[in-house]
Amino acid sequence: MQALQAHEDLAQLKAQSQLLILQFARPQCAPCASLAMRLDEWAQSHPQATLRYIDISQWPQVAAQEQILSAPTLQVYIDGRRYLQEAGYFSLDLLLDKLDHYWELRQNRP
Repeated sequence: MQALQAHEDLAQLKAQSQLLILQFARPQCAPCASLAMRLDEWAQSHPQATLRYIDISQWPQVAAQEQILSAPTLQVYIDGRRYLQEAGYFSLDLLLDKLDHYWELRQNRP
């Protein structure tokens, strides 16, 4: 998963991405590392997805702006709009199943 870069404008990234997944994390967080690895695997078969890893110790202003209080936290944006946010303990499998289902429906609409 690519880390957020200093030159990236988060608002612009949200607006320009069909599907954006932001992972707010800390380097010493084992669940955060596990989520990043699983998301990277999932993203290989989902070219429409843009993923960014945001280290909240490196980017506290971004975390504060997004009202992130804990790690790990995932935010999902679809076509610039927040679709969902999950924090703490959650099922990544269920989240990814929701996204897969949404994209399948989106592909099949007239």
